[in-house]
Amino acid sequence: MKKVLFEETQKNSVLIIVMIIPAIFFAALAIVQIATHKPLGNHPISNTGLICIAVICFIIAVSLGSQKLKVKITTEDVHVSFGFFGAKTIPINDIKNITIREYDGLKEFWGWGVKFNSKGRCYTISGNIGLEVTLLNDKKILIGTQRESDLQQVLKDPVFDKVVS
Repeated sequence: MKKVLFEETQKNSVLIIVMIIPAIFFAALAIVQIATHKPLGNHPISNTGLICIAVICFIIAVSLGSQKLKVKITTEDVHVSFGFFGAKTIPINDIKNITIREYDGLKEFWGWGVKFNSKGRCYTISGNIGLEVTLLNDKKILIGTQRESDLQQVLKDPVFDKVVS
């Protein structure tokens, strides 16, 4: 029977804030321009244009903010999903090696999120600690975590005896 050994859900609240700031800025511009009945700047945008930009920024902030990195490790597989980017389930039998390691999101993958490079892919939200899974075909999948010590305990489970380095 499949037993859950580890579950983690991470959200990216920094990205929400970064996208909300321009939305608030454009909404404020629209309010000022509409309230004063005077176009702002030398080459002003229409009221409708300002409102549309603000709404688009809010939609992007909400959709990106709802993205969550979910990781579930069971006695049979490692499952990772990242919002609308889909999910990946890796059976334990397809794993050659599994380890916890430090990583540099910018240097290795040019940022956080779902990223690909010649060695494999990563699923990260923030931080610099991840679970690196090496598949039998030598492709690597890095899964970011904020719970390193919990993962270390999980990897001591007998199901990982043949794959933990």
